[in-house]
Amino acid sequence: MPLIDVSLGLQNMLLLAYSQGIEGTILNWMHHTAKEDSILRKTLNIPGYYLIAFNVLIGYSDKAVPVPKRKSRDLAYEIVL
Repeated sequence: MPLIDVSLGLQNMLLLAYSQGIEGTILNWMHHTAKEDSILRKTLNIPGYYLIAFNVLIGYSDKAVPVPKRKSRDLAYEIVL
């Protein structure tokens, strides 16, 4: 359950960042190797008693990605009577 709570919090953080023009991407860390874990912990000075669930990269993009236009309701729903 704690990983679900953290994931939901991260989702909200990324939505807020995006609203401020900051792009982000999540890197899954659940399938890491022991070597990758060691390198990350040493590089970022993360103690062994912390569980790393994922990594997040955020920053301002060099190229703005256009926001997709909203679909019309006719394309999104089919009403059958």
